[in-house]
Amino acid sequence: MPGAIREPSAGELLAHLQGLPARCKLPRSLLLVPELPRGATGKLLKGPLRYRYGSTPTG
Repeated sequence: MPGAIREPSAGELLAHLQGLPARCKLPRSLLLVPELPRGATGKLLKGPLRYRYGSTPTG
């Protein structure tokens, strides 16, 4: 279908970023999720993301 919008793959996103920022600023990998958890006010809820994907807060 002409003009149809499709979501790019993680590989396509990384390939697009090659050469744009410095290599040290590129992510090592990408994890595409269907939906981000948001609170009642629409703010991103970082706690559930850390719990689900195993990241720990830094700083």
